[in-house]
Amino acid sequence: MDKELIKILKSLKTVQPGQDYSNRSRHLILSLKNDESFVPNFNNDKKSVYADYANILDWLSFHKVAATVGVVGAFVLIILLTISYLPGRGNGLVAEADEINSSIQIKLDEIEYYLNNQQTIASSTADQLQTLLFESAKNLEEAKALSASSNPDDLSKALEKIKTAQETLLQINSLISQ
Repeated sequence: MDKELIKILKSLKTVQPGQDYSNRSRHLILSLKNDESFVPNFNNDKKSVYADYANILDWLSFHKVAATVGVVGAFVLIILLTISYLPGRGNGLVAEADEINSSIQIKLDEIEYYLNNQQTIASSTADQLQTLLFESAKNLEEAKALSASSNPDDLSKALEKIKTAQETLLQINSLISQ
């Protein structure tokens, strides 16, 4: 059995590739060694055609990776931005603040109506009204500054400032109605 294996192995030493395969392999190896540019050779030189294909494939694989990284990055950014607007992240406070703002606007419209339709206001009442309006405006400005923050504590403080301004406007309304 060992003698047969040795005989078979010695006969395999004489196996040679075909002439066509040998020429193609030699040209491929020589063209890869000499041609390192990324620009395809269009003059039908068979030595560099294989190198051009290899270079184009390398270029395409790099751009596939870059495109994949870009798409994944865009998805991550979209997900992070979406998470910041999920319910329970201060949206209730914003809705309540909007409701109070509309109520304040109605009160301001009523105050404007009363001021335009009443001819005489006592000077002490006018001074009180001016002080209360100044206080209300100050609270609304502070609320506006606090609402620019995304911190829930600042939003809560802004809501309290708006409620305080609403109460002040109610006091103004009662003074005008007298």
